[in-house]
Amino acid sequence: MEKLKKSTTATKRPLLSKTGARSKTAKSQLFDEVSGLKALYSVQFITAKGKRLAILDVDEWEALVEWLESLEDAQIAQQALVELKVVGGDRKRAGWLEWNVAKRELD
Repeated sequence: MEKLKKSTTATKRPLLSKTGARSKTAKSQLFDEVSGLKALYSVQFITAKGKRLAILDVDEWEALVEWLESLEDAQIAQQALVELKVVGGDRKRAGWLEWNVAKRELD
């Protein structure tokens, strides 16, 4: 069985909370990335009935999904900050809800 070729690069991406503060430490963020990469490297391939299939341990799959979700969250936060900067930091003009309003909508 084959394994994915390992890459030696990992990109650090800041993860931001609703307040703009880092929601994860650099160490835990790197752990997420390493876990995600580890999941990718652990894939094994088999051929069955003429189809090439990927086999992945369920724990590795869950780590991969979590890693991808973290990347998506970071991209959303980065885009929100870009949009906020475009309107000079005015949260209302950026379309952001006040926390109390958002909280009421969520409850």
